[in-house]
Amino acid sequence: MGKRNNSQRKENVESPRKEISENEACNMTEKEFRVMVMEFIHRMDEKINNLCKNQEEMKSDIATIKNTMESFNSRLQEAEDRISELEDQVQKQAQAEQQLEKKIKKQEESLRELRDNMKRSNMRIIGLPEGQEEQQGLENLFEEIMTENFPDMGKIKVTQIGLGTNMNLNRGYGGAGSVGSIPAVQVKQSILNPLKLEVNPNIQSMCNQEKEQIKSFNKFASFIDKVRSLEQQNKILMTKWNLLQQQKMTQSNMDNMSQSYISNLPWQLRLMLKAEFGNEQRLVEYLKNKYEDEINKSTEIDNEVVLIKTDVAYCEQDRAGSHLEGLTIEINFYRQLYEEEICELQVQISDMSVVLSMDNNHTLDLDGIIAEVKAQSRSPTAASQG
Repeated sequence: MGKRNNSQRKENVESPRKEISENEACNMTEKEFRVMVMEFIHRMDEKINNLCKNQEEMKSDIATIKNTMESFNSRLQEAEDRISELEDQVQKQAQAEQQLEKKIKKQEESLRELRDNMKRSNMRIIGLPEGQEEQQGLENLFEEIMTENFPDMGKIKVTQIGLGTNMNLNRGYGGAGSVGSIPAVQVKQSILNPLKLEVNPNIQSMCNQEKEQIKSFNKFASFIDKVRSLEQQNKILMTKWNLLQQQKMTQSNMDNMSQSYISNLPWQLRLMLKAEFGNEQRLVEYLKNKYEDEINKSTEIDNEVVLIKTDVAYCEQDRAGSHLEGLTIEINFYRQLYEEEICELQVQISDMSVVLSMDNNHTLDLDGIIAEVKAQSRSPTAASQG
């Protein structure tokens, strides 16, 4: 395109030269020639201005191309950063998988500990056959234990002084060791008189034995309460164990699902990375093609700039050549004029010499005549130059 435009411009420049040189150069006056030269110069100035504008537009296009190239480079940098971020995410996911495996191992260890605790809590009391308390009941078991440990407990009776009441110990030894309720007593003045009482040492020993038996019985009652609490805890632990077994069954499904999900994660991640890599490759190829197109455009623009410069130089050369031709034509015209004037002056001088030769008898002022002739010869040359 640039070479074609250059050839068209050269033809447009050369066509007026041919027309001027062939058709109008001979018949053109000086004013018409000067007007034509001025119009030609004006047209050349307009062309030069247009070329300058085109150069500025090309410079702006080159600047935009550079900006687009910088944006492409920035996008490539962003793509590289994104790839590095994806690699970091892959590493983080691998670390998360390792942490999940550690958590699963910890949960398995905690389940083992719970199983061991459940096995440890299944305690057996020595001396009591297992399962017999459910058949006989706690009251019968208590009576058997009491008869084995305290055979004389039901036969002992305590006689209080001044009350005359006998109380059976089997009735009030359940929890706090109380003897019985004391009825209201009316005190008489005769009773307040000092009496001589003899204390039986057997009664004192019996009281001490009774206190020790009450203490041991309280200990045994607390032991039975502990056994009941242990039975309740055992039932609670059994219910917990059943719940944990049910949870374990559901957790096994969750483990399979989590393992399948974890096993599918690398495959999904590979697919995502392949898709991202394909997109980035397509983007890079697109950017490379665009970069090559822009480089080709820039080379074309540089070639056009070079052609424009050559066109400008050619126009300047053509303008100088046309100006030189005009000057040579003008010089030739003035030279012909000068030669014709010299011929006329020579003819006039020859005529005057003839007249002088005919008038030899008269006295003439030759110096004045020569000065007048010179003045007359100078006046037409000055008029022609003006």
